[in-house]
Amino acid sequence: MRFNKLVDVRLLVVAALLPGIPAMADPTAEPRLHKLPVAVVRSVRENFPGAVIRSYGREREMGMTYYEVNLHRKGDRIEVEIAPNGSIGEVETVVASEDLPRKVYEMLQLAIGAGVVKRIEKHERWGVAGRSGRFVQLVEPRIFFEATYDLNGQRREAIVRYKPEMTMSRDAENEIRFSYPRAQIRDVQVSDAENVRLYRVVLADRDGPDPDWRHRDGRRRGED
Repeated sequence: MRFNKLVDVRLLVVAALLPGIPAMADPTAEPRLHKLPVAVVRSVRENFPGAVIRSYGREREMGMTYYEVNLHRKGDRIEVEIAPNGSIGEVETVVASEDLPRKVYEMLQLAIGAGVVKRIEKHERWGVAGRSGRFVQLVEPRIFFEATYDLNGQRREAIVRYKPEMTMSRDAENEIRFSYPRAQIRDVQVSDAENVRLYRVVLADRDGPDPDWRHRDGRRRGED
């Protein structure tokens, strides 16, 4: 898998030297916000401090109306779904491969293979649409990464869902690497019972079917 660096190229054109070409707009200037509910603007200011609203539009999906707001902050572009009451649905950002969690990077490598990545988006689902016309906030955001890549002349997509428990203890990971040196970690579930942390790990093994592996305190517990 090869990752192409995403480069933001900005051209500064001097209008005085090139007649007929207008000067670039002030990057800190915002469009008129009179059509945005006050709660939406307040939500942007509180949840994304320092961000500049570049554009926005009104959307309707599954019977619910919300606003899709495009932000710029320190060179980053952020797209946010916000209900009229200020509750947030989804936050989408473009990320570089070097900023991916290590487990996500490994899973993308497994999914993409020899493909060339063109774009990686991080999606954070903060809330789900409710009947009251607002986003019902989740206890913890649901996160997934979507990679667009080229393979054999075709444009494709790969999605990896991210969970914090994908990060295991070093002892557990070392035991897996030793027992299955050619395997890739596909998914991890963690539970605590009787003061012992138990990992249930699903591996993608190139030498055979996916083994279902359990680890307890750095020692192999069993396989299915």
